[in-house]
Amino acid sequence: MTLVTIITGQLTPLFVIHLVKAYSHTNDKIISTWSTEDPNLIHVLKGHGFIIILSVPPANTLSFNMQAVAAKAALEKASELGYTHICKTRTDVFPNNHEYFLKITKDLYSEKIMAICGINTFILDIFMVGPISKMIKAYKTLQDKEENRFPEGAILENLFDKPHQSKEEIREQINFCLPRCQEHGLEVTWYRPPQWKKPYRSIPYMKITSEYCRDDFIWV
Repeated sequence: MTLVTIITGQLTPLFVIHLVKAYSHTNDKIISTWSTEDPNLIHVLKGHGFIIILSVPPANTLSFNMQAVAAKAALEKASELGYTHICKTRTDVFPNNHEYFLKITKDLYSEKIMAICGINTFILDIFMVGPISKMIKAYKTLQDKEENRFPEGAILENLFDKPHQSKEEIREQINFCLPRCQEHGLEVTWYRPPQWKKPYRSIPYMKITSEYCRDDFIWV
C-alpha cells in the first residue's frame, strides 16, 4: 500500500501555518487549490514539501463542485505518481497526529473507504481515506446548476450509483473511525465560523472527536 494525503480548498496565511505544522512529519502530501491563490502562500507550502496542484475555479461554484474539481485534479496526479490509497481532507482541517492516525486505522481503509462518522443521513466527508479507485468514484461527477444536493449526498450518490442510502447500506461500504480516534485520544481540529458556536464547541478551532461528535445527529 502506498498512500498520499490530498488536501483541497482555499488558502489563507492562518491555514498555511496550521497545515505546515499538522503535516510536518508527512512525506507524501498534495495540496490542490486554485490558480487565484496567493503565490507567496504556495511558495511557503512548496518549501515544506507539499506538491501543489492549481486549477481554475469551476464556472458553477456549488460547494460540491469546488470540492470535486480540486479533488479530481489531485487524484489524477496521485494516480500518475502510482499511489494506491488516498487520504482526502481540507485546508481548514488540522489533525493532531496524522501519521499515527493513519497507522492505527489502516485496517479500516485498506479495502473500504473510511470516514470519521455519519451525520444525519450522510457521512462526515472532511476526512476520508481509502483505495484510489473508490476515491475517484466518489468525485466522478459534478453538479448541474439546478442541483442542490449537499456535498456529502453527492459523494454517496457517486459511490452507490443511486440517490438514497440507508445507514445499513452505508455501513456495508464505509468504515467509521470515531471510536478508535476516541480510544487513542486522536483529535482533528476544524476551523469554523462564529455561527457554528455551541456551549461545548471551541470556535473557531472546533474539535471533531470531542466536541462536534457530541451532537445527536452523529452515528457510527
